[in-house]
Amino acid sequence: MKHLNPKSLLFFMFALLFLLTAGKQDAEAASRRLSRQSVTIVQGKTTQITMKGVSAKKVKWYSSNKKIATVSKGKITAVKGGKTTVTARVGSRRYRCKVTVMSLNATKVTLAKGGTCVLKVKNGNNTKWESKDPSVVKVSQKGKVLAKKTGVTYVVCRSNGKQLKCKIYVASLSEDSLRLSVDSQFSLQTLNYGNKCTYSSSNTTVAAVNKTGVISALQPGVSTITCKTGKAVLTCALKIISPDNITTPYTELPTSSRRDKLQVTVNGYPESRTYTIYNQSGDANKTDGKGIVERKYLPKHGCAACALTTVFSGFKGMKSGPAFTIETLEPKVFGTAVWKENYTKASRDQRPVSLYGISKALSRYGIKNRYVKTIGDPEETSMAKANAQAVQDIEAHLKTGNPVVIVAANYNRTTKQKDRKWANSCHTMVLLGMTNTGKAIVADSANRSDAVFGVKYATVKSLVPYMFSCTVFTRKRVYWGGKSTSGGYLLVNPQD
Repeated sequence: MKHLNPKSLLFFMFALLFLLTAGKQDAEAASRRLSRQSVTIVQGKTTQITMKGVSAKKVKWYSSNKKIATVSKGKITAVKGGKTTVTARVGSRRYRCKVTVMSLNATKVTLAKGGTCVLKVKNGNNTKWESKDPSVVKVSQKGKVLAKKTGVTYVVCRSNGKQLKCKIYVASLSEDSLRLSVDSQFSLQTLNYGNKCTYSSSNTTVAAVNKTGVISALQPGVSTITCKTGKAVLTCALKIISPDNITTPYTELPTSSRRDKLQVTVNGYPESRTYTIYNQSGDANKTDGKGIVERKYLPKHGCAACALTTVFSGFKGMKSGPAFTIETLEPKVFGTAVWKENYTKASRDQRPVSLYGISKALSRYGIKNRYVKTIGDPEETSMAKANAQAVQDIEAHLKTGNPVVIVAANYNRTTKQKDRKWANSCHTMVLLGMTNTGKAIVADSANRSDAVFGVKYATVKSLVPYMFSCTVFTRKRVYWGGKSTSGGYLLVNPQD
């Protein structure tokens, strides 16, 4: 064998080294592979894949559609429903993983009560739906969601062994209706919402609303405040009133009643009040016989008890009638001894509760009141001027949406005639408010005058001449003590 020259030997050695290295690289390349060739991920979730057989530092990662999924160092993040390919490049070689992203068409929805939406799953099958709180929302097996009541819950979709969730908000407003006074403000709250709220007023001359739901009352009138959030459209009926000029439309009030009691709603501020007017001659309203009060007391003397019960019904929501007032409340407020002294007398000598007694009973149960014992200025020598002052005082109070308790006599001080229009002798009534026609809403428990028991209407100017002043101020009697100690009128819930 001939000896190789040095150059040939060197070439031979390089060739051998190349063949050995190439063989090793081919063996390494053959061992390289992705840990997974396909993955399914839920939107918003991540999963990790790796390259086998090579250092992680030598791998570069790419996503063919970053809107569907992104990848960093093999960590795949699902962005939205769809399909894409994640590629791992090592040198000149590429290794691919098919990525499927499952998603719902919404991850959160805001609905109003009664509202619906349809959820759909992308890249899924064998789907089942479930509401985590069926009292808030129901969901059908076709993905239709129905909002049942305000609240927040999740609708869960199970598909292909995966779980997807959509957060459902059932929004509502803190108030469905509001009564506000001119120049006032109110912060309307939106509850249980997951999207931006946009507020608007249907009548911007009456009320304005800012972007946070603060309502500014501008002038008397009506408007609708609307809040739009997500798929929900929420409304609040708004009425702006002048608190010094509150009236009730005459057309919304009853004209008479032949029943034993009658409910009447009168405008007020901050809210309307519903009063129950009792017929003192109605069988259902007579005393129940549990006490010592005779059944014939109410028809003869029960006007004051009916008036007091009417005020309690509007301010305290009391549903019990005048019999309860007489037999339970009166002895509690006035004391059993005084109460028995009055009701153990012969029927003709029993006395109704005085204005002072009504004032004391209202105060006992937290209803503010002011007892005005004279008609007009007691120093005023002119009857006409004194009457005018009383009319002004009573009308101004009624226009705040609050009642006045009065006692009318059978004698008209202006005409100096006994006409018994409002009383056979003396009679207690409640003026509940003013109509938009300028008349007082009179709650009268007696069957008298042009209409039967119930609501009657008269100008305050025509009523005041039948009223009378106290002349003795030192005697405080809870039961009627005659005109000298029981005259004047009672302002309930005065606003000054």
